[in-house]
Amino acid sequence: MSFWIKQYKLELERLPFAVLAKSTAVVFLCLSILSSILLLLPIQDTIKGEVVIYAKGQPLSLKAPSSGFLHLVKSEKEVISRGDLIATVEVDLSEAALNEMTELIYNDLAALDFNKTDQLIDKVKGLSKYDFRQIKNELYSLLDLLAQLKILKRANDPKDILNTLDRSIQIKKEQVSSFGALSQSHQEVLSLLQSQLESDSTLYAAGGISEREYLDRRKDFIDKQSIIIENDLRRQKMTGEIIIDEKEKFALAQDHRSKLEELRLKIVDQVGSIRMQYQSYLEQYTITSPIDGYASLPFNIVDQEMISQGETIMYLSTSNDSHEVQSEMFVDALNAGKIKKDMNVRIGLSEFNQREFGIYYTTVRSISEVPQEGKYKVTLDCTLPLTTSYDVSLPDRSTYNGKGEIMVGKINLFTKISREIQFNKSKFASL
Repeated sequence: MSFWIKQYKLELERLPFAVLAKSTAVVFLCLSILSSILLLLPIQDTIKGEVVIYAKGQPLSLKAPSSGFLHLVKSEKEVISRGDLIATVEVDLSEAALNEMTELIYNDLAALDFNKTDQLIDKVKGLSKYDFRQIKNELYSLLDLLAQLKILKRANDPKDILNTLDRSIQIKKEQVSSFGALSQSHQEVLSLLQSQLESDSTLYAAGGISEREYLDRRKDFIDKQSIIIENDLRRQKMTGEIIIDEKEKFALAQDHRSKLEELRLKIVDQVGSIRMQYQSYLEQYTITSPIDGYASLPFNIVDQEMISQGETIMYLSTSNDSHEVQSEMFVDALNAGKIKKDMNVRIGLSEFNQREFGIYYTTVRSISEVPQEGKYKVTLDCTLPLTTSYDVSLPDRSTYNGKGEIMVGKINLFTKISREIQFNKSKFASL
């Protein structure tokens, strides 16, 4: 048994005019109705995006400064003060140890007394049990320099030599003074002898005294003159020795001061190096709180586990309830130029079922001037408590999340379809 479809040939010129006219009228009527619907039916043009509402101010995210094992110091919901140690990366360190090191570097070393270093040495040795990495090496280098300072003061102190030189100089000055007094006395005697010699010379010429007596008087004068010259030479020699001793004394003192000063400058440089290394250590291994608040940990953060550099390890929310509500909506750059202030926004909150609680409506406050990663940030006007379209006040939460739609205006369906075709004409052309 076989089946077949019988084919008919339709010849329009042989159709009755009435049937053809009615068919044409029906087609035009349908097209007119469709065109009217497309032109007259308005639809809402919207821009969609993700919404986050912070009821107590936007939390601050703290990120890991480097990769390594995380050691949490503060825990979930703990109240935190500004400057508190939040966590360390790769090093296991307590806040007390960190405060002790800070006190040492910025107080004790900043006011370093070179004559009182014993207490400082004990404090540095006490800090050596903590994991301060390169800081400990720098501190031990400082201890070596301080030890050198003590040795230099003890072994090379020229105090005894300087005292000996002072006594020698004083004795020589007294001798010079004695030589001066003796020369003056001899000079007086020499003056008398000279007067006597002049008288004797007259007597000798007149025959009053013998030649021998005259020569003896002359010899006494010459001897006394020689004694005076010898005293002057000895006084000059002693004066020269005093000058030499003074130079030696100055050289010893100057050399000692130079060595001390050189070592002190090395210590000061080492303190500066310690301060720089400590700042680098803080930036690499520690995370401190920049604000007062309380902690919230991301779900994937666990103590004593490996983390990567730049990973968020904690959120800090302000503990002050008077902060203004902050809300953010992130939209794609496409059509973001349509967004204007006071445009209506409807938000479906993820934490509250829309069928049960309704939709939250608000308005646009502002939009960022520059996109970040292809998205603009739209700031919304929000007040607490959040009241939905069902007149339901939502329970208090620190954060609300959802999807929002900014209602930028109404357009007809024909324009909407035309824009889609125009925008995707290359796509349609390839079909």
